[in-house]
Amino acid sequence: MQHWKLSIEAAFGHFGNFAYRHPWYVIVTLGLLYCALIAQLPKLTSDTSMEGYLRADDPVLLTYNRFREQFGRDELIIVAVESPAIFSIEFLETLQKLHAELESSVPYLDTIDSLVNARNIYGDDDELIVEDLLETLPQNKTQLAALRDRVMNNPLYVNSLISKDASVTTLLVKLDAKYRVSTGEEEAPQWRYLGDQQIQESTAAVAALVRDYKAQFTSVHIGGSPAFNAAVNQEMQYNTLLFAALTIAIILVVLLLLYRRVSGVVLPLCLVLMSLSSTFSSLVLFDVPFQLPMTILPAFVVATGVGTAIHLLTIFYRNFDRSGDKRDAISKALSNTGLAILFTSATTAAGLSSFAGGDLVPVANMGAFAALSMGFTFAYTVFLLPALIVVLPIKTRQVKKQATVALVDRFTAGCASLAIRFPLPVVLGSCTLLALGLASASQLNFSHDMKQWFGSQHPIIIGTDFIEQHMGGTVPVEIIVAAEGDKPIQRPAMLSKLAQLQHELAAYKDTKVNVGKALGVADIIKETNQALHGNDAQFYRIPQRQDLAAQEFFLLELSGADDLFQLVDTEYEVARTTAMVPLVDAFYYGDFRSTIEARYRAVLGEDVKLHTTGMLPLLNKTMADVVHTTARSYVIALVVITVMMIALLGSFKFGLLSMLPNVLPVVIALGLMNIFSAPLDMFSMTVGAIAIGLSVDDTVHFMHNFNRLMHATGDVAKSIRETLASTGKAMTITTIVVGLSFFSYMFSTMSNLVNFGLYTGICIVLALLADLLFAPALMMLVYRGATSRSVNCVVNNG
Repeated sequence: MQHWKLSIEAAFGHFGNFAYRHPWYVIVTLGLLYCALIAQLPKLTSDTSMEGYLRADDPVLLTYNRFREQFGRDELIIVAVESPAIFSIEFLETLQKLHAELESSVPYLDTIDSLVNARNIYGDDDELIVEDLLETLPQNKTQLAALRDRVMNNPLYVNSLISKDASVTTLLVKLDAKYRVSTGEEEAPQWRYLGDQQIQESTAAVAALVRDYKAQFTSVHIGGSPAFNAAVNQEMQYNTLLFAALTIAIILVVLLLLYRRVSGVVLPLCLVLMSLSSTFSSLVLFDVPFQLPMTILPAFVVATGVGTAIHLLTIFYRNFDRSGDKRDAISKALSNTGLAILFTSATTAAGLSSFAGGDLVPVANMGAFAALSMGFTFAYTVFLLPALIVVLPIKTRQVKKQATVALVDRFTAGCASLAIRFPLPVVLGSCTLLALGLASASQLNFSHDMKQWFGSQHPIIIGTDFIEQHMGGTVPVEIIVAAEGDKPIQRPAMLSKLAQLQHELAAYKDTKVNVGKALGVADIIKETNQALHGNDAQFYRIPQRQDLAAQEFFLLELSGADDLFQLVDTEYEVARTTAMVPLVDAFYYGDFRSTIEARYRAVLGEDVKLHTTGMLPLLNKTMADVVHTTARSYVIALVVITVMMIALLGSFKFGLLSMLPNVLPVVIALGLMNIFSAPLDMFSMTVGAIAIGLSVDDTVHFMHNFNRLMHATGDVAKSIRETLASTGKAMTITTIVVGLSFFSYMFSTMSNLVNFGLYTGICIVLALLADLLFAPALMMLVYRGATSRSVNCVVNNG
C-alpha cells in the first residue's frame, strides 16, 4: 500500500486522539468561525431574471443593456380583461378606473398602455391632433359605435390592446428599467436595474389590484415575462423549503430506524444543517444571489453531508460497541474513513465544479457552491464530529441486531456472494447495459420549455395561454436598426423598407413560433400621414417625399406623441421594431432569430447595423450555453475524477477500471431519460455530473477498503466479503438516505425538479448496485488465479 496513504491515515488517527484530549478547543474554534459565517445569511438575495443567466460581459447581455438604457424595459406585465361588452359605457368606466388605480399603486412603474390612453391621431383642418383615445368617454350608442369602429380598424390596436373578436382588451404595464438606490447622498444617487425583489413587488401589486376587479369582468388574466418570472420565483422558494423539510424528515426516520441512538440522529442532522447554512452564507460573501438551479442545493447538501457522517459514525459505533474505548474508537474511525472521506469530498466537488467555468451563470454558481459545500461537509464531519462524540454521553450497546440493520447486512452479503460466484456474467451484463445506455443517451434532446415546468392549471399558465390565444404572444423580441447619416430613419426609402420588413415579420408563421404582433416607427408615421390627409384610410402609408416625412415627424414631436421616442432615438439614427411571440421551448427561437436577421440583412444591406435583442435572444443564448456547458462539464468531471481515482488507488489500470462502475449508472439514467422523453434542460443536465460525483463516493469507499484488506490478506473473496460487510453497510445506508432525499423532489410542484430528482435518485441507486456487484466482480476477474504474494505485488505496484 502506498506510503503516502498510510501517512494520511495515521494523521487522521492522530487528530482523533487530539480531539479526544481537547474537544472543547475544537468545538469553540469551529463554532466561532461558523457563527461569523452565518451572520451574513439574512442578507441573501434571489434572482430569477433571464438576464441573470448570462455573464456581465456577455455580448448578448451588453446589447440588451444598451437597449434598455435607450428605450427602457421591453418586458410587459400583461393584464387581459375579457368581457362581451367592451364597447359599453359601464365597461369603459371600469377600465378607466382600473387603469388609474394601477398607475397610482404599482411601484417602479414606467407606463401603462390601454384603450384608456391609446394614442389617437387625427387631423382637424391643417392641425394634427394627438390625444388619448378615451380623453372623453362616449355618452351614447352613436359615440360608442364610432369608438368601436375606430378601434377595430386601427391595426396598431388589434392584437395589442384588443383582440380580433373584440372580446378581450389588455392593460400593458411597463416597469422602469432602473431604480434609485438610496445612498444618503442626493447629489450622487446610484441606479440599478430592477431585480427580483422589485419585479415581484410590482407583480404582486398588479395581482392584488386585479383581484378586486375580477367580479366585474368575465375573466381577468395576468401574463408576460415579469409575471412569469415572479411565479417561477415563488415556486422556487416554496420548493426549496419543501425539499429541505422532506430531506430532514427522511434523515430522521432512516437514522432512527438504523441506529436507534439519539446521537446517531442528532449529530448528522446538526452537521448537515451547519453545512447548508454555511453554503448559503457563502453566497452572500461572494455577492451571488440565490438562483433557480440552486433549488437543488438544500437536498444535495443535506443528503451528501449525512452520507459522509454515516460512514464515520458506522465505523465508530462498531468499534465502540466492541471495545467500549471511545478514544480508540474515534481514532480508528478517522484512520479508516478519513482518507476515503477526503477523496469522496474531493471527487464530488470535482464533479460539481466542472460546471463552475460554464457560461450559464446560475448553473456555474450552483456547481461552484455545491463544490464548496463539500468542503464544509468535510471540515464539520472530520474535525467537529469527533469532538462532539467526545463530549456527548454515548454509551455502548449490547443489544440484538435490529431487523432493519440485519436486512441491510443480508443484502450486502448476498451481493458479495453473487459477485464472487458469478463475476463474468455480472461484468458482461453490466457492460451490455452500458452499451445500451450509451446508444439511448446519444439520442437525448435539449429543451427549455418553462411552461412545461408548471401544471396546466397553474394561474400563470392559464393566463399565458389565454393571452397568447387572443393576442398572439407574451415574449418580446426587439430588432434594432442603426444607420449613419443625417436623420436616416426619416428617409422614405428607409421607412418603406422598415414597413415592408415589419409586415413580413407580423406575418411570420412556422410550426414552432408565430408572431402575434409587430410594432415599429413605420406605424406611427403612416398613422400621421393618414391624419394629415383628412383621415383618409388610403393615405395610411409612408410619405414618399423627404420633406413631408421630416415635417410629419416634426409635427409629432410638437404635438407630444409620447411613444415616438420609444420607437426611434432623438437623432433618428436608431429605430426599434418589437415583435410579440408565444412562450415556447427556447431552442425553437434559434431558427426564428436566424431567419429574421437574414431577411433584415437582405433588405437593408450590410451598411446598416442590426441587433436582435430582448427576452428571445437571451433565452436562445442561454440554451446555447446549456449545450456547451453540459458537454464540457461532463468531460471535465470524468477526466478530473479519473485522475483522482488513479492517484488514490496508485494504479493507472485500477483507476480506469474503477470509473466503469461510476459511468454505468449515469449512462443508464440518461438512457432512461431518452426512453421516457424527459427533456435535457438546465436542471436535468446536471444529473450526470452530480451523479458521477456522488456515485464515485461509494467507489472510493469500496476500493479503499478493498485494497486495505487485499494488502493484509491476499484473499480476493474474503476482502470483498469483509469490505461489503463493513463499508458496504455504510454505503447502503448512505444510498437509502441520499436516494430518498433526491426522490423527494418528485413531490415538487414543478416538473423540471421532478425529473431532476427522479433521475438523480435512479443514478444513486444504480451507483450502489454497481459498487456492490460490478466493482467486486471486476476485482474477482482481475485477481483471478493470483497468489497471496502476487496479489500484494499488484496492490503495491498497480
